[in-house]
Amino acid sequence: MKKPFKQTPDLTAMGGGWNRQQPAAHRGWLIALMMATLIPTLQAGAQAHMRGMYATKAEAEQRAAELKCKGVFAMGSMWMPCANERALHDALQKAQ
Repeated sequence: MKKPFKQTPDLTAMGGGWNRQQPAAHRGWLIALMMATLIPTLQAGAQAHMRGMYATKAEAEQRAAELKCKGVFAMGSMWMPCANERALHDALQKAQ
């Protein structure tokens, strides 16, 4: 036997709160706020990663020497200094 649905009070009539009849409006604002915060953070990370990528192996080797790490590695068609990404991140942290 199902229990009857219990109606919760509409708190918006009392000066604010959550209105069960309009959750989509609240969700939209929440999503917009999250995206406004998240997108710049992701772009900054992607830009930092792109700064460590070079078109040629020789360029990556030169940067590896500047960072005092050994080796280079391919990332798709691009080249990155140091033996791997972990070593690159470690070298970048030391360089700051």
